[in-house]
Amino acid sequence: MPIPILLGTFVALLFFTGLTVFLADQHLGEIDIWIALAIATIKAGLVATYFMHLRYDKPINVLFFLFCLGFVALFFSITLLDSEQYQPQIKEFYENTTVVTATETSSFSSVTMRRDEYQAKFGFALFIASLTMFFLASIAAYGIIRFASDAPAISIGSFPPSLIVSTLSMFGVGFAMHMAVANVRRERQVPFRRWLYAATGIAVIFLVFQSLGLHALLEMHRDALNDG
Repeated sequence: MPIPILLGTFVALLFFTGLTVFLADQHLGEIDIWIALAIATIKAGLVATYFMHLRYDKPINVLFFLFCLGFVALFFSITLLDSEQYQPQIKEFYENTTVVTATETSSFSSVTMRRDEYQAKFGFALFIASLTMFFLASIAAYGIIRFASDAPAISIGSFPPSLIVSTLSMFGVGFAMHMAVANVRRERQVPFRRWLYAATGIAVIFLVFQSLGLHALLEMHRDALNDG
């Protein structure tokens, strides 16, 4: 690949990164989400097209990657737009609970609010860890398929049951978060915390079983290669 193309791609990535930092201080309303998604999609496309050499690869690989990229963008857009829809209720909820009064009728104490804030940060960290695991697994699968395309087809046998558990856990997290948001809209604070705890617990289960499943798949693939 020509060096000027790599340098041009690098400069373009720096430009879009600077644009992201600049727009972070701007408030453009609901269009913020679409601008952020567009910039992220363009940057991912540049990295895959030139740094991953898909520009010079088989067209079918480019098509597969674009389809996956579009799916990820659609997933994030739906999630962000759904969160944006509930922003008025969430903002009202936190405005009513962050001010701690000295009366006995106060439903939240400062300790409770700190615990809820820690719970939200911990859940977000689990979400990022899960996305990172998916990304690394996708890169590993792409590398295996790309560099072993001339090898004879092999069978890895049975499907790891832990992946089935992790898949069910994903649906469980989605349902728990839906119930938590529903209780926020109804201003039911105790059920909201319970469903948030449930979502965190299920997310931990997903992270553990997904890790075990990916490890089992790699071990089965290695054994199949050694036996083949």
